[in-house]
Amino acid sequence: MSTGRGKYVAAGVGVLLLAGVVYAWSVLAVPIAAEFSEWSKAKLSVTFTLVMFLFCTGQIITGFAGDRLKPKTGVWLGGALLLAGFFIASKAQSAGVLYLGFGVLGGLGAGVAYISVMSSVVKWFPDKRGLVSGVLLMGFGFSSFIIGKLYQAWTPEYTGAWRGSFVILGLITFAVLFLCGFFLKKPLTNAADGHSAESGLTTGEMLKKPKFWYYYLWELVLTCAGLMVISQASGMVKAASADVSAGSTATIVGLISIFNGLGRVAFGSLYDKKGRRVSILLDSLLFGGAGLLMFLGEKNGGTGYIIAAFVLLGAGYGGVPVCNSAFIGESFGMAHYQTNFPVCNSAMLPASLGSILAGALYDATGGYMAVVAVIFGFTAVSLVCSGLITATEKIQ
Repeated sequence: MSTGRGKYVAAGVGVLLLAGVVYAWSVLAVPIAAEFSEWSKAKLSVTFTLVMFLFCTGQIITGFAGDRLKPKTGVWLGGALLLAGFFIASKAQSAGVLYLGFGVLGGLGAGVAYISVMSSVVKWFPDKRGLVSGVLLMGFGFSSFIIGKLYQAWTPEYTGAWRGSFVILGLITFAVLFLCGFFLKKPLTNAADGHSAESGLTTGEMLKKPKFWYYYLWELVLTCAGLMVISQASGMVKAASADVSAGSTATIVGLISIFNGLGRVAFGSLYDKKGRRVSILLDSLLFGGAGLLMFLGEKNGGTGYIIAAFVLLGAGYGGVPVCNSAFIGESFGMAHYQTNFPVCNSAMLPASLGSILAGALYDATGGYMAVVAVIFGFTAVSLVCSGLITATEKIQ
């Protein structure tokens, strides 16, 4: 990775590290749930569902804005929306205000910043598309662990202390995105060989390809499975062992983020070397392994199984967006990547219902065994989709 192009990656990682703060919801929500103890898990989970919905919406709007919105402008807009979202959420005395602040504005800001980075930086590396996607998305994946630990460290334990922490998070996020935005721009030519670069299918043409829809379903079910666990991760730790402290719970939950980040780099490199077929098959198997470990943890108790499950699920969940980026570029070209990639990521819209589903299943059953059963079902669907993609390629 040359020094000249490396500065774009560094700036992109900086942006995504802070924009990914919305993924720290499982930890950020703990003191909110304590203050509003009358709220059900499902009610609180709506916040994260809105985050995911608006995250996708922000990407799509920004993607279709095209060259009218420069990468740095998109990052700055994302930072402003995140700042406003955290500030409004810090004033919440009702679920509606929390939904508007963290859910709507926070999710929208994260989506705008995310696609502004991905649609510009990846184009500098047509020769290392998977790896660079993985490095960028590693920043996004590590965010929830780093932000979660900082949030735990600087938030006092008295009721309502989270409000001040939300304001601090908003200010820090805005400052970092504002500075990093200065370093982002799109290449005018193919960064690898200096020639005019881009060819490929339009979004409409891509949507006519069965291969896209098989992949879309693969992405949807695994993303939904991941979000079900991420939104309930703290509760799963407590269910396995009621004696785990708040700090230890944040550390265990943070393993999802750590291996999410590491998984993104690993899958990016794997995709470049071994291709789509091996990458998405392995990803599906990681989810299946995580489901098995969560089943054992729910049945037998103790945090060991949950820790191992979070490691596998984090790596698998991290692999999904990297495969998305590499698959879209490889299969449909880079000419319309800025719109094709967000459309692919729109699978997060229906997948985001996973957080509500997980909360509702817990409220209905008082445990997480039903959540585990759904994860097994989604893993089976993803394996079928993997085979259908390969079969479609052979026919074409």
